[in-house]
Amino acid sequence: MPYRGYKRAANLAELGRLVDRLLEAAPWLELGEYEPLCRASDDATDAVVSALAARAAALGLVTVPTEEQAGVAATEGWIALPTTPLDRLVTDA
Repeated sequence: MPYRGYKRAANLAELGRLVDRLLEAAPWLELGEYEPLCRASDDATDAVVSALAARAAALGLVTVPTEEQAGVAATEGWIALPTTPLDRLVTDA
């Protein structure tokens, strides 16, 4: 996914390309009535990406601190990055 150059109103074309790529990578993701908002607001798109990262974390499909990093992570925090393709975020219910 592109992760640079989509912020701010001046970069709406790049934001639109990011939304296109996201929907291509996750055809099961239905933004519905919020798709225009995601194409107009980098904050809205960032929220969707954050929700996908949270889903990956809930499934245990993210980076975790090593034993050496655990102490610092406990005080400073840890950004859990997904370690899986987007299609692994969907499970059969």
